[in-house]
Amino acid sequence: MRKLRRLLRPLKDPRADNSRHALADIVIIALAATLAGAKSCTEFEFFGRGREELLREFLELKHGIPSHD
Repeated sequence: MRKLRRLLRPLKDPRADNSRHALADIVIIALAATLAGAKSCTEFEFFGRGREELLREFLELKHGIPSHD
């Protein structure tokens, strides 16, 4: 996962400067959730909340799991 995070680091973040969650964290959660069968942002959030402890082992998640918004 650290390698994936390193690969995502150069991505330009198109969001506003006041974004609370790291783009790499969001992409990694979405990718893992998709591999587990999630198909929507709501399901990505549900996946993340159910595995928050595990995800914190390799993601910063300074402000918790990103919401589906």
